[in-house]
Amino acid sequence: MKLIDFGAVGDGVADETNAFKEAWDSACQCQANSPIFLVPRGYYFFLQSTIFTGPCQSPLIFQVDGTMMPPDGPESWPKYNSRRQWLVFYRIDQMTLQGSGLIDGRGQQWWNLPCKPHKGPNGSTLSGPCDSPTAIRFFMSTNLTLQGLRIKDSPMFNVKFDGCSNVLIESISIIAPELSPNTDGIHISNTNNVQIYNSIISNGDDCVSIVSGCYDVDIRNITCGQGSLGNHDSRAWVSNITVRDSTIKQSKNGLRIKTWQGGYGAVNGVKYENIRMENVRNPIIIDQFYCLTKKCLNQTSAVVVSDIEYKDIKGTYDVRSPPMNFACSDSVPCRNITLSEVELLPVEGEMMLDAFCWNVYGEMETMTIPPVSCLLDGTPIGSLGNHDSRAWVSNITVRDSTIKQSKNGLRIKTWQGGYGAVNGVKYENIRMENVRNPIIIDQFYCLTKKCFNQTSAVVVSDIEYKDIKGTYDVRSPPMNFACSDSVPCRNITLSEVELLPVEGEMMLDAFCWNVYGEMETMTIPPITDEKLKKDIKNTLDAANKHTFNSEKIIYNVPEILKDFGLDLSDYKLPPIGHRRLLDEGEELDQQGYPSWVAASDRRILGGDSKDEDDDHDDKKSKKDDHVPKPNDFFKSPEPEPLKKDVKPDAVVAQDGSGQFKTIREALDNYPRNLKGRYIIYIKCGEYDEQIIVNRKHHNVYMYGDGKDRTIISGNANHGVAEITISNTATFVAEGERFMAKCIGFKNTIGPRGGEAVAFRSQSPHTVMVDCSFEGYQNTLYYHTHYQFYKNCEISGTVDIIFGSGRAFFQDTKIYIRKPQTGQSNIITADGRMKTEEMGGVVLHNCKIKADSELKSAKGQFKTYLGRPWKQEAKAIVMKSELGDVIQAGGWTAWETPEEKDYHETCMFREYGNKGPGSNTDGRVTWSGYQVIEDEDEAEKFSSEKFIDAKTWVPQTGVPINLKL
Repeated sequence: MKLIDFGAVGDGVADETNAFKEAWDSACQCQANSPIFLVPRGYYFFLQSTIFTGPCQSPLIFQVDGTMMPPDGPESWPKYNSRRQWLVFYRIDQMTLQGSGLIDGRGQQWWNLPCKPHKGPNGSTLSGPCDSPTAIRFFMSTNLTLQGLRIKDSPMFNVKFDGCSNVLIESISIIAPELSPNTDGIHISNTNNVQIYNSIISNGDDCVSIVSGCYDVDIRNITCGQGSLGNHDSRAWVSNITVRDSTIKQSKNGLRIKTWQGGYGAVNGVKYENIRMENVRNPIIIDQFYCLTKKCLNQTSAVVVSDIEYKDIKGTYDVRSPPMNFACSDSVPCRNITLSEVELLPVEGEMMLDAFCWNVYGEMETMTIPPVSCLLDGTPIGSLGNHDSRAWVSNITVRDSTIKQSKNGLRIKTWQGGYGAVNGVKYENIRMENVRNPIIIDQFYCLTKKCFNQTSAVVVSDIEYKDIKGTYDVRSPPMNFACSDSVPCRNITLSEVELLPVEGEMMLDAFCWNVYGEMETMTIPPITDEKLKKDIKNTLDAANKHTFNSEKIIYNVPEILKDFGLDLSDYKLPPIGHRRLLDEGEELDQQGYPSWVAASDRRILGGDSKDEDDDHDDKKSKKDDHVPKPNDFFKSPEPEPLKKDVKPDAVVAQDGSGQFKTIREALDNYPRNLKGRYIIYIKCGEYDEQIIVNRKHHNVYMYGDGKDRTIISGNANHGVAEITISNTATFVAEGERFMAKCIGFKNTIGPRGGEAVAFRSQSPHTVMVDCSFEGYQNTLYYHTHYQFYKNCEISGTVDIIFGSGRAFFQDTKIYIRKPQTGQSNIITADGRMKTEEMGGVVLHNCKIKADSELKSAKGQFKTYLGRPWKQEAKAIVMKSELGDVIQAGGWTAWETPEEKDYHETCMFREYGNKGPGSNTDGRVTWSGYQVIEDEDEAEKFSSEKFIDAKTWVPQTGVPINLKL
């Protein structure tokens, strides 16, 4: 059916509405196979708001090859006609809207009506749109296809699907100016089974907005963001949404979920994957405080946002907003937010911004850029027992999280007069920055100041606080246990709790009311026996067992707050005076253990480590299928048969002889409620896996059949694959107290790959023994925290050992390889930026020599002990054997010293070295370099002093020289 046959003129002036209606009726009633409604090429058709009603007799094709236009602006729109919609398809089944033509919405005059504020030219604020029409609306329809069309300048939404199902949208183009308000490209409401593919949308609002009642939506190869949910106290339900393989350019919002305050319902099961960003203001954003004005009141009800996955999201942002912004409701937190392979960088020339989190729970499956340290882990505990109700909460874990600039940190609050119980709650590895109430149990919660004190209360018991550290803002006590007068809190345990006032403020005491429990270690601030009543005898004895010296903990504050980069010279700590120092002679027994290390732990971890053959080039693998003993974990590189009474928790073997064939499978089976250590034995073989021991995996111990027999390898790289350096690591250790023995870590890309990391650790208290690290540029990345390497082998070329943590290498062999033409070999590159930061690297009793390939190219390449990566780089080489490969100058500046004069602000030191490369007569003359002559001065860089090794390394059973 051609419109021309029904009296249409096509001159863009005549009203063609009746012609369209007659042509539609004819096509819809046609019983032929797939009749075609044709809007011919070369014609311009003007028509009023029109409803095309079905159902039709046969599947219909609406072919738009010409141009269709509505009335030009609100003044031209007939008063009797609906302003809310222009082209409406109602109760249609099996229709295709397609063509090479144009649907021109002529929306310019609608965009500034006095309604919704929006940005205008030059940053001005304009109003609009108000009751503006949607260009195309499908209502109560099924089995729809929209393909090939061009749509431009809609007054409001371009295409809207309301109450539809089975929708395919492919290869369409939607265009509207950047400053046009509410011109959502595709708006979906109460619609399911939607597929949106291979389309280009450039508009002034959301590319695709998905609102209440939508599920089973797949979006691929377009640009897209989430729409508004729960508007004005309405109920919203959105689930099973996938957005993938798309690009977002020059946009205000990237992947956005926004919900109105006061709404109800849920959005869950949303997955974003393989999304590329170019100069996007808000690349990733969840906004549960959405409001059209600044005068909105904060409301308690909210849409529940959960199970949102962001995977392979990469690109740039314009630094006006955080690249990741999770602003979740105060009352209904976001849950199960997962991040994997997220790499967002500022546009060129700008500084990187931190992510922002508010009341959001989730996890990082890989490290992100920028790092997201603010995700909470576990389940939030809010108000319990409201208005005489019953509340039951149990078995909750919150760990590996950071809370910044917040009113409340770890809070359990219960209403007076409630009933029930909260028990089995564990908080672990939490960092605080300027939090008003870091730890609080409040059983007197009330919305007004006139509440009467009531006798009934929720029972709070079995609450554990472990490794809670940071700062508070001194308006409230750092630990506030306000328990019911009638029902006390019981079995509250505190371990490694260190909370300090913000800089320049006096320390406050903890507050306790009717609370029973124990301190497993001393706390900062201290909690006296008078305050914390004891259900368990000898509370302070337990504290003494786990704390070498309470005086040292309190006054060695720089060691406590290294993660926070704070200068504590202005802290005003109160005098201790009456505390008794522990006898240092009682700390370690003759075997080098503290007296409180259990015999079972010594069996698992104890023993001496013997030295290996010094000839790196002639080592040979020896095949041995026996299972090594975990109790020889730090004893010998040649494991012995397993004793019956001690077994590894997991055995990995490529040949199927273990429980798992891959290391990843073993980590995936990490016990949820682990007590003690998770020991993984990896049998001989080369495992081509990129492994992350994430923050949840504490106390993981891996051991193999030898560093030349159990090998973990990968080839991720920056030079060829353009992967960010941090994410090139073959193996990443994040979980606290990671340890490994007799394993080789490799990045096999070779010198052509540029920066390619074999091993990266940001695990607090990392210990690596009898391991090898093989790569070329950037082999070993000591990212953060204290790390100890014993009897290892490391090979590489440029910046072999680099990072911003505090790493100590003892009895380790470093083999220098042949670099690419024009490169120099550099052993260390430290990234300490400020003098008060914890960074630095020490090589103690190490051996540095060229490998066989570099020996054959002697004289062609220069090798240096180190160069300063950042302003206050710190590197010390002492009591080590330096081969003739080391240049006379010893150290080198960055490639562009006119831009980075860090060689003048760094701290590079040498002491007591030997070998042909140790002569310091020709060393650099920088102010940041010195040769240490005094042994007492050198002792400052011993393992005991530099990484505080005495307090944590001996407990592992690893043999260590604490002195020079």
